[in-house]
Amino acid sequence: MSNILFVDSETSILESIKRFLLEVGKTGFYSSTINDTYAIIEKEKIDIVFIDITNSDFIELLESIQKMNPSIVKIVISDFTHLSRVINDIRILNLHSFLLKPWKKNDLLDTITAAEEYSEFLKSQVKEKENL
Repeated sequence: MSNILFVDSETSILESIKRFLLEVGKTGFYSSTINDTYAIIEKEKIDIVFIDITNSDFIELLESIQKMNPSIVKIVISDFTHLSRVINDIRILNLHSFLLKPWKKNDLLDTITAAEEYSEFLKSQVKEKENL
């Protein structure tokens, strides 16, 4: 099972995601601040991070995560207002995908599943390189 981190400045959104994940048998880590996010990443082995970039500081957070650990699968949650920024940053930040707000539960679950598969692929690539 993957360690998934959800970052959103709105704690009510994080609570909603937490309840949904429990319904589908998944758990995660949750952060509403940059400092908490760094603390979680330093303490836990995070495989996937979902970040709502409606808070502009969280864009810088994405950049930092990319530098700290490029193998973390990064997914942006955004609304249409920030879509052009996301499209511009997809290659720069090595984003796996993005989820538009307001998201539907099935869309979130599908995105998590795809990210978990990609995370496993990345892990297998690292193991292959180590075995060479």
